[in-house]
Amino acid sequence: MQEGSRVIGLIAVHSYTFYAYTDADLVLLHGVAHQAAIAINNAHLHSALQQELREREELIKELESKNAELERFTYTVSHDLKSPLITIGGFLGFLEKDALAGNIVRLQADIQRIKEAADKMRHLLDDLLELSRIGRLMNRLADQNLLDETVVIYSSDHGLTLGEQGVVGKHGARAQWHIYHVPFFIRHPEGKLAGQWDDCFASNHDIAKTAMSFMGVRPPGMMTGEDLSVIFDGKRPPPRPHFTSCYDDYVLAGDDEWFFLTDSARFRPQLYDQKADPKQEHNVADQHPDVVERYWRILSEEAGGTLPQFSRHGAKPVLGG
Repeated sequence: MQEGSRVIGLIAVHSYTFYAYTDADLVLLHGVAHQAAIAINNAHLHSALQQELREREELIKELESKNAELERFTYTVSHDLKSPLITIGGFLGFLEKDALAGNIVRLQADIQRIKEAADKMRHLLDDLLELSRIGRLMNRLADQNLLDETVVIYSSDHGLTLGEQGVVGKHGARAQWHIYHVPFFIRHPEGKLAGQWDDCFASNHDIAKTAMSFMGVRPPGMMTGEDLSVIFDGKRPPPRPHFTSCYDDYVLAGDDEWFFLTDSARFRPQLYDQKADPKQEHNVADQHPDVVERYWRILSEEAGGTLPQFSRHGAKPVLGG
């Protein structure tokens, strides 16, 4: 049996009688072999076509996922880039009014806020360039045939406010979601859980244990943080019902329902209802003293029993930053 000039099979017949097959039998046998070769070739083509269709469908799904991801990214970037411009536009109006009124102090404050917003815009553009470098890093790993054996963990230090709560930049007393809600991505070399989100309260403290576990290294017993690599094996890390952090001499804690923020001496506590007030703009600490007490106890216990206290005089105290 032949496919073009290539032999793809053989049909053999046998008889114990000499000259058992006539020329007509051989012609018939040749015809059967030819038809069988055509059928086999068609089966191969059909199988190859089905495989190509499956690969094409997978590529289409991947492209749709990438487009959706790009759309989310574009929306986020456009919002982040627009915020400093809104701040600049607003304070230009104040600048004009204060200049006409001859209020030099407010004029200088307006200029400072505009400068801060412009600096923020510059930092955002720098971050975009850095993000493009991450893409180049992934391409580099692919070029070196290392992408399929490399775990990529991407996170950041902290966020910045863009005029929310009247702050551009960061301030301990305004360390709300803009500050503590940072990206945390893990790319598994086998593509496990690709494109999926997890509701675990992850922390930068988890990075070391997670990376060591992926490498098959046993973390030291005293190392803080949790191993998040277990999520990719269908398991769960130890429960973390809330998150805690600190910035400057302020401490904060929260979960899906509440967010608590205060300084280490518990002056001017702030409590926000995460569901009713997701932007954390309305302090309801006075209305829920029991919740304030609960989160203060959580922070104290995680600090070892008591939070460190600093003098309000002299050099600026720093608990975390």
